[in-house]
Amino acid sequence: MGMMDRCALCPGSSRQVPGYGPETCDYFFLLEAPGKDENRIGIPLMGKTGQEFHEHYLPLSGISASNIFKDNAVSCLPPGDGKLDPSNPKHAALIKCCAEHHVYEEIRRRKPKLIIPMGGVAATLIPGLDLDVQYAFPLIWDVPGVGEHTIFPSFHPALGIHSPKEMGRLRNTFIRLRKYLKGELVIPQDKYPNPDFGSVLNTSSAIDEYIQQDTERNMALDTEITRNGTPFCLTFSVRPGTARLIQAGDSCALGRLAWWIQRWKGRILLHNRLFDRPILKWMGVPVPHHLIIDTMAEAYHLGNMPQGLKTLAYRFLGAEMQSFDDLVRPYSTYRVLEYYAKGLQEEWSRPPEECIRDTKGEWKGYKPQSFGTKLKRFFTDLAANPDLDVFDRWGNWEMHHEEIEAKLGPYPGKCISHTPLEKILPYACQDAARTLELWPIQERAERLVRKRSAYEWY
Repeated sequence: MGMMDRCALCPGSSRQVPGYGPETCDYFFLLEAPGKDENRIGIPLMGKTGQEFHEHYLPLSGISASNIFKDNAVSCLPPGDGKLDPSNPKHAALIKCCAEHHVYEEIRRRKPKLIIPMGGVAATLIPGLDLDVQYAFPLIWDVPGVGEHTIFPSFHPALGIHSPKEMGRLRNTFIRLRKYLKGELVIPQDKYPNPDFGSVLNTSSAIDEYIQQDTERNMALDTEITRNGTPFCLTFSVRPGTARLIQAGDSCALGRLAWWIQRWKGRILLHNRLFDRPILKWMGVPVPHHLIIDTMAEAYHLGNMPQGLKTLAYRFLGAEMQSFDDLVRPYSTYRVLEYYAKGLQEEWSRPPEECIRDTKGEWKGYKPQSFGTKLKRFFTDLAANPDLDVFDRWGNWEMHHEEIEAKLGPYPGKCISHTPLEKILPYACQDAARTLELWPIQERAERLVRKRSAYEWY
């Protein structure tokens, strides 16, 4: 391939590494950026990472190396330590600029049947892709200027070299890719897209009616706490697709649930017992140790299963669960802005002058800004950019936290208590309901993993 044009943000400090492969191909592997070996040789996926990919992972998929095209989102070795951080605005801009400059045109030219983005850098080009949750699932990517293409996201093949425990997820990705290409990959469908989460239970009779005296079955429990660590509510589920909520201050309902739990004959499922069990005890609902199954610990011990409940629900149940941030951010943002606005009415001290080194290594005096000045600048920035993250700014004011909270009271932050209860109900209930639904799948996985390779069942 001839010399490439550089993108507008190219540092120009190293050689460009063009894509490599046949003019037309079925499979387009989109990676991150060249490493030192690729920079030296001029071909993507060389050195130890390339050897790992070609000799270990690619054969698991059944794809021939002669039928793939390899390209990087960024075509030259990044300056500095050679690594890209998509959360860094400068790096994110470079990734976007370089990809727009050459990647989309390569996809248009090669006309692949399937694109396999590998790693976090490539994943940032695909809107809405959560690699930790959606890896090894076929999805649709509307490639800018090209059109819709099927993708099969994967982690970068170097991950297994840097973190050997992650090799299982990489192996699993290529085993699933083989199944997908053969039409044998089963994509789970949510059995309970419209779950029954009822209403908040606040009487003994309502709890009795839901449990129906069936103490032989399993029960899943989950808790929610406020920002300062105090209990907010618990949720419990005894039948798939259903769950109920009890608020932390409702001693009557909590007492009745505790009464039932002491007579329970099935298993009590907690997804992270080390967190939930003390909170439940604090709420007056102690759970007998011998009844507990920690589904998060069980996922860990299986070795090839993610531990996050939302990831497990997506990958095994086909269910997309609302995140805590999505739940609380709209309501907590209002509280935090109110808090900041109160600060505009206060007088703030000026921090003492400091001595710092300048870029030449010479000492000079530095006068830090007062919090009042920073707060005024924040509201100026917010007026220019309404999408500004109000929570990030608090982290930048760490040196002022003690003074701020002494005058304004505790920082409200992101807290579930800011959200209306009718919004909390479905969010909180989903954890208990999905935990109950997942446990039979984990039980089956435990039986299968004893009979065959740990990579084959998942």
